[in-house]
Amino acid sequence: MAANRPLSKTFCEVCGQVFTPRDAMQTYQNRYFHPHCFCCASCGNSIAGKPFYPKPNNQFQCENCNNALAPVYEKKQQQRVYLIIFFFVLVVVFVIKRFNRVQKQNDFKNDIITATVFGTNSLF
Repeated sequence: MAANRPLSKTFCEVCGQVFTPRDAMQTYQNRYFHPHCFCCASCGNSIAGKPFYPKPNNQFQCENCNNALAPVYEKKQQQRVYLIIFFFVLVVVFVIKRFNRVQKQNDFKNDIITATVFGTNSLF
C-alpha cells in the first residue's frame, strides 16, 4: 500500500531535490527521503524499507551496524547498573551500621539507668 503523498512540493531531506510524481519516497516523522538518500550513517547502505535506528543529528543506522555497536553500549549500561547497585548497597550498609551504633548506645544508656534505679552493679 502506497503512502499518501503530500500535495505541495516536497524536497528530500538529504539531497534537497524536489520529488516528482514518479519518484519513490521514504518518510520518517514527516520528513521525506529518496530511497537512495535514506542511508545508514555508518556503512552507507540504503535502509529504505528495512529496520533502522534513529541516531542523534538526524542520522540513521542500519540493523547490522547498530547490532555491531550494541555490545559496547550494553556493557556501559551494565556498568552503570552495577555502580548504582554498589552505591545503594553502600548506603544500606551505612544506615544499618549507624542504626546498630545508635541502638547499642541506647541499650547501654538503658543498662545504666536500670542499674542506677535498682542499685545493682550488673554493668561492672
